[in-house]
Amino acid sequence: MKNIIHSLALVGSLIGTSFLLCAGVAFLCDDPGTVRTLFLAMGFACLAGSAVAWFFSRVKIELKRRDAIATIVFSWLFCGLIGAVPYLVLGTCADPASAIFESFSGFTTTGASVLSGLEALPRAVLFWRQLTHFLGGVGILIMFIAILPFIGAGGVQLYKAETTGFMGEKLTARIAGTARIIVGIYLLLNVLCALALKFAGLSWYDAVCHAFGTIATGGFSTRTDSIAAFHSPRVEWIIAAFMFVSGINFVAHYRALKGEPGYYFKSSEIRLFASLCAGTILVSTLLLLQRFGGGVADTLRAAAFQTISLFSTTGFTTTDYDLWPAAIKIAFLALMVFGACTGSTSGAIKSARIVVAWKLVVRQLRIFMQPSVALAVKYDGAIVDDDRALKTIGYICAYVVALVIATLLLSLYTPDFMTAASSAIACLGGVGPGMSAAGPTETFAHFPAVAKMVLVACMLLGRLEIYACLVVFYPSFWRK
Repeated sequence: MKNIIHSLALVGSLIGTSFLLCAGVAFLCDDPGTVRTLFLAMGFACLAGSAVAWFFSRVKIELKRRDAIATIVFSWLFCGLIGAVPYLVLGTCADPASAIFESFSGFTTTGASVLSGLEALPRAVLFWRQLTHFLGGVGILIMFIAILPFIGAGGVQLYKAETTGFMGEKLTARIAGTARIIVGIYLLLNVLCALALKFAGLSWYDAVCHAFGTIATGGFSTRTDSIAAFHSPRVEWIIAAFMFVSGINFVAHYRALKGEPGYYFKSSEIRLFASLCAGTILVSTLLLLQRFGGGVADTLRAAAFQTISLFSTTGFTTTDYDLWPAAIKIAFLALMVFGACTGSTSGAIKSARIVVAWKLVVRQLRIFMQPSVALAVKYDGAIVDDDRALKTIGYICAYVVALVIATLLLSLYTPDFMTAASSAIACLGGVGPGMSAAGPTETFAHFPAVAKMVLVACMLLGRLEIYACLVVFYPSFWRK
């Protein structure tokens, strides 16, 4: 337990530093004194509490897998709850449920919001929203593994617990080195995106804020109308490009930087991600031209932006896609369930699992036709053993079950089935906007408190890939 408390103290120090950054933004942007005072007070309080915790536990963190899982779950809960305080104290959110919803949506990079009229809010508060995306995008504890040498062997367990699924690939002999590479690529993409947006005409404030939301595939914006507020095709194409890049496995980016750009074409999930993007963009463009007419360039840009935004689970919008043909909306819902690549900042099931599941189905079909044939399923040249196949199918089944339960619960509080289903898909997959009463021009403010808490649970389940959240409720998990 002492190691878990020590790890939470590290998280508190990061949050405290983030609050101080927001206080600096409030000072530079001439925000009201109460905003500066709040962020300063919370920053120093978090840092002071962290200093006390460090003083009483100045030891190298040695975590077992159970401790690592508990640390991950409690860290995300801690961040979400303390991150809600500014929204509640400053009156940005009307009630605790809305403040908690907004905070968890930021840290889990979901991007669903209860706020409207963003331009009227203090810039420090908006910066805090974007900063929660930045902190949650690559994983809060991955940052600590990368920068703190005294985490020691506990970093291996934290890395495995934080990077569930297919992502836990070691790029160097030491896990801290792997974490530094991931964080380094993440920071590089943020810098490049911010610079590109600045040169496209945005202010430094908007450029940095939207870089945080883009690379983390979060979707929060400083504008009520999201990216459409800038009325800039150049900005839209830049953000679309970086959303696509952020949806690709960071291992592929690392190998490309090391001189292996061909890995992008060798990876099955990247090929699937790119193919589905291209196919959906093409079909959507044709259907939109047939239904609404208009210019080819503008229609292509709108289709490309929304396809990449929803597939990468970012959730930025440039138009009300809820008014588009039903075929496009069905395709979008499917992409929101699939998600982009493992090892990226994207959410949902992930394309790698879809590839493996499809190959398992094909194998079973062939065995059904020829029972005597022995067939092996391969993923990027490696044989998928029974354990990995079982984990893949098991996770997809757990994801679908969670989605069905969430939809049923939300249907008790929402006006129609599409609102309930799309909200569950959007929050479990970390997408943000759904459809109907949860569409791109709506917020989640009108949802009852109970429904908001259901969606918060979806956000956590999706971000921690279900198992880590559920296992802490097993009594046997806590027995020695």
